[in-house]
Amino acid sequence: MIRSLSLAAVLMAAATAFAQGDQQQTLFTVDGTPVSVEEFDYIYAKTNGDSADYSRASLREYLELYERFKLKVAKARDMGLDTVPALQQELAGYRRQLADSYLVDQEVTEPMARELWDRKQTDVDVLHIAVDLPKNGADTMASYAIIEDARRRVLAGETWGKVAREVSTDPSAKRNGGEVGFVTAPLPEGLYALENAVYNTELGKVSDIVRSDRAYHIVKVVDRRPARGEVEAAHIFLRKPKDGSDDAGAVKARIDSIYAALRAGADFEALATALSDDSRSAPRGGYIGFFGINRYERSLEDAAFGIEQDGAYSEPVETRVGWHVVKRISRRRVADYEDSRGELMARVKRLPRFQFGRRRMVRRLHREYDFRENEAVLDGYVATLPDSFLNYRWRPGPVDDAVLFSFNGDERRVKLSDFTDYLRRNASKRIRMEGVAEVPQAARRLYDDFVLDQTFVYAETRLDKDNPAFYNLMREYQEGILLFEATKQNVWDKAGQDTTGLQAFFEANRGDYRWKDRVVLDVYTIDIADQDELYQPLVKFVKKNGAQAVLARFNADDSTAVRHHTRTVERGTEPTVDKVKWKPGTNMAPQIDKRTKEIRIGVVREVIPAGAKELSEARGYVIADYQDELERRWVKELENTYEVSLNDAAFEALVRD
Repeated sequence: MIRSLSLAAVLMAAATAFAQGDQQQTLFTVDGTPVSVEEFDYIYAKTNGDSADYSRASLREYLELYERFKLKVAKARDMGLDTVPALQQELAGYRRQLADSYLVDQEVTEPMARELWDRKQTDVDVLHIAVDLPKNGADTMASYAIIEDARRRVLAGETWGKVAREVSTDPSAKRNGGEVGFVTAPLPEGLYALENAVYNTELGKVSDIVRSDRAYHIVKVVDRRPARGEVEAAHIFLRKPKDGSDDAGAVKARIDSIYAALRAGADFEALATALSDDSRSAPRGGYIGFFGINRYERSLEDAAFGIEQDGAYSEPVETRVGWHVVKRISRRRVADYEDSRGELMARVKRLPRFQFGRRRMVRRLHREYDFRENEAVLDGYVATLPDSFLNYRWRPGPVDDAVLFSFNGDERRVKLSDFTDYLRRNASKRIRMEGVAEVPQAARRLYDDFVLDQTFVYAETRLDKDNPAFYNLMREYQEGILLFEATKQNVWDKAGQDTTGLQAFFEANRGDYRWKDRVVLDVYTIDIADQDELYQPLVKFVKKNGAQAVLARFNADDSTAVRHHTRTVERGTEPTVDKVKWKPGTNMAPQIDKRTKEIRIGVVREVIPAGAKELSEARGYVIADYQDELERRWVKELENTYEVSLNDAAFEALVRD
């Protein structure tokens, strides 16, 4: 039963909402439980998509559907389905997956994937100086002083090559003077901070000092260009003499003659197979596959990427090891973001930068949630840890309930006992640190991991309050689970189990369940291998003889040369059967099954006129219709049980006619 709220009630509700600021306006209530305008607007727009025109007719139609939905949810709660452990576990599992998406994917994974894609659009030409960090966790000040002095020197005008050769611990610096050349993201693992410097430093400028896992770094950005992407190529390679003898000129002459042969129309793959010194690619016609920048020497790379068309090839190009003619097979540019989003997000989660992003997010959450630590409690506990802390023999002893840290005051307090329980459950993490870190250092690393975990746990509990989209999806899923289970018990299961009700429904609607006319077919099967011997005699014999006579005639001495079964087919269900004249003795066209290597011959045995079905013959259809009837009865019962009150003014405000 639906009634409209009075104007006074509407005004009172509006005044209350205004006074409370963030209270949502009610569109309708089900037995006193409000459904807000915002909730209905969200689900209407989501369900209808581009068809959500907000016309009065469309809104009214969907409102009736949503009211019925909420009636069923109210019934499910009254049935106690929201307390069923199995359903609670299902909801908790979904919540964990969704929370990870909203907490991490939206703030960490997606932005980092987008950042990686943006960077992959540009190759950056850089100069580089690195100073290794001391090993075993020793003081890094000396390394920092060296890199700081190197930066001062290049800023003062000394050439980068001179400083790099004198200072840089990058093994290639002695050879290239720190001229790395063009690089593109992502840089190797552990170099995310260096990658940030490469892409964030202005053209022609020297970066600030950045620290990676292994070294301090500075870079200078020399040039930028659109990313080259990848090229698929083949090459013909002639190796230079290692001793630098006069034969080098002969190698050049040979590559020139190969190039001339190509220009005259010779086959590239054939020449590569016969003449190339690259033993790996020569058997494949010189094919070396896809590669991007910095895979091969600069001259070879420039030659490959400089070819304008697929199938074209370069002039002879020299590298340190020999001479090459390069053929371009195809070119692969950087894919659009949406096309590569899934792969990039998966890749980001495997990269060390992902943990960097998570920790950056945790720092923001700490500010937002008023995170406070009791450092004295941690210091005191760490001081008590024995040397056995980093091996399998250590077990945490009893501790007091001192608070280690808290979120939003007393809303969430994490105690020392929680941390010791974490240490017990993560023994493998502790043991892996033995020989790598001292006990206090290891304990504080584990504490940092514990804080990160607990921050995400607390943030998950806050999602319903902090993220309306998460709240909406969780409400949808929870109510969907309740609706499914309530409908299952009140409609679907009942339709199949209530044999008396099902029979009564069938009797009352017997005229709805009828057969069209049907044909009974005798189907005889023979092997294709026996076709020449059996097919013609069998086709002739089955016209005037029944199955018993056919099998007796063709299966003498207990053979199974002819197999038999019957089929009943209703008019309109099989076009090949409909085409045949429905008269006893009529043969159908033979069907050849190449998979089973059989031939099937169908013969009309009997035609059954149209008539009424019995319940056993129409059971599936009857159950489906009975479910619809039970659904209608159930909704009527719910409408008579729960009061639905509509806020007419709020509904009219949604209309956009």
